[in-house]
Amino acid sequence: MGKSPDLVAVEYALGSADVERVPWCAADWLADGHDGPTLRELAGLDGTNPPLIGELLPAALAEVGVPIPSAAEASDAWFAALAQRLLDGAVDERTVSEQTSAFVSWQLDLEEVWRSPFIDLHLLADEWDQGWGRGNQEFAATVRRLCRDHLLRPPTAPRLDPAG
Repeated sequence: MGKSPDLVAVEYALGSADVERVPWCAADWLADGHDGPTLRELAGLDGTNPPLIGELLPAALAEVGVPIPSAAEASDAWFAALAQRLLDGAVDERTVSEQTSAFVSWQLDLEEVWRSPFIDLHLLADEWDQGWGRGNQEFAATVRRLCRDHLLRPPTAPRLDPAG
C-alpha cells in the first residue's frame, strides 16, 4: 500500500512530496473507498507531469477529507510519527537522530524547527561512536526521552500513522 493521505499532505506542506509517485497513492486511496473527480483524475496520471500533479493534489486531498497542514503542523506531525516509530520498536535511536538531523538540514527556515526536539537531536547527532561527549547509551536515552516528551505534549496537528 502507498502512503496515507495524511502523510502525503504533510510531505506536500514541507515541499518534500514525491509528486511522481502521488498518482499511485491516489489510486490506493480510490481502492480504499475514497472518491472524487479530482482524485480520479490524479489517479489516472502516470507521474510524468509533476506540475499538473502538484496542481491537482490539494483538491484531491480535500476530496478525501485531508487538509494541507501548515509547515509548523507538518513538522510536528512528521516528528511525532518518527518518535512513535521509535517507541514502537520500528526504528532505533540512531535512526531517529540521523533522520531528524537530515530533516533539520532541509527545513532550517521553519520557526517550528527551532522550538522543538529537532534542534537538540540535530546538534547531538555527531556524538554517536565518538570518544567525546556522551556515550551511545546516554545519547540513546536522551533521544528516547525527547521523543517521549514530544508525544506527551498536545499535538499541533493530527497524528500521522507511524507506518506511513
